[in-house]
Amino acid sequence: MDDLTVLHQLNSVTEKDQITLFKPKDSYRTQGRSSKPSLTQGTNLPNGVVVYFNLKNYNEKEDVVQLHFKENDGTLIKTFSTSSKEDKLIVNKGGNQFVWDSRYEGAETQDGMIFWSASFSGAKAVPGNYSVELDMNGKIQKQDFTILKDPRAEVSLAEMKEQFDFVNTVNKTVDDAHIAIGNIRMINEKLSDFEDNYGELEETKNLLAEVKLLKGELSNIEKALYQTQNMSRQDPLNFPIRLTNKLGHLNRLVTTNDFPPTQQDEAVRLELTQKIELQLEHYNKLISDDLEDFNIAFAKLKLDYLNLK
Repeated sequence: MDDLTVLHQLNSVTEKDQITLFKPKDSYRTQGRSSKPSLTQGTNLPNGVVVYFNLKNYNEKEDVVQLHFKENDGTLIKTFSTSSKEDKLIVNKGGNQFVWDSRYEGAETQDGMIFWSASFSGAKAVPGNYSVELDMNGKIQKQDFTILKDPRAEVSLAEMKEQFDFVNTVNKTVDDAHIAIGNIRMINEKLSDFEDNYGELEETKNLLAEVKLLKGELSNIEKALYQTQNMSRQDPLNFPIRLTNKLGHLNRLVTTNDFPPTQQDEAVRLELTQKIELQLEHYNKLISDDLEDFNIAFAKLKLDYLNLK
């Protein structure tokens, strides 16, 4: 057996407890991912923080089980839960194993988005001290653990922190842009519904003209941020990538190893970020001014919200 730390922690108390969170062994911050099990060769330990816990009883319909990973000062990094769709925690009655890949939250992407050679994954935790909490229906157990620096790494902890900060900064910018795109799609869909429902009314003639302009402006912002012509994985070969894809590609290049971003990386990040921020400023102005004016004008017309044809 590769990991006997659980056996070392077993005692009469853990046998009786409803929940038991075992202290994770030290793990290394390494590159790459875990390999699939093989029948013909040995399998390496999972690449990440291996957490073992025991649930004496578990009812899938009634119980909510969560694992909270935190920084040494208590700052929450990420939560995995049996009630979550995105960060799903799969558990069973009895012994359980969970492997945290030591990544923070990444950037949000919208349904159907297709990118070329981009990474929006969260930054990998810098070697240091962390904690994990097992939470079952509000009953919590906590254990500390340590992520160690790969002894083969050619960089210092400070340089790893530079990369960590760079990735988080890029992801925050991309996250803001993709959230705006999600809102743009939702707004344009509702504006299209308005055109369909009230396009033949005389009293909405002026408002329909404003709707057309607003939809066009919002669509132009989306097209600047993301390549909307991408419909298949091959399309990025035919249509040029847009701003968030360029930042995502930069993230992918920077995270191919543990080295910090170069001065050129930072210069490209700043240039792309400024272009994205200009688009988001325009977006925010449209939302605060034009969309607000539309809502006021729509309310004055006292039209039925639901119009069946």
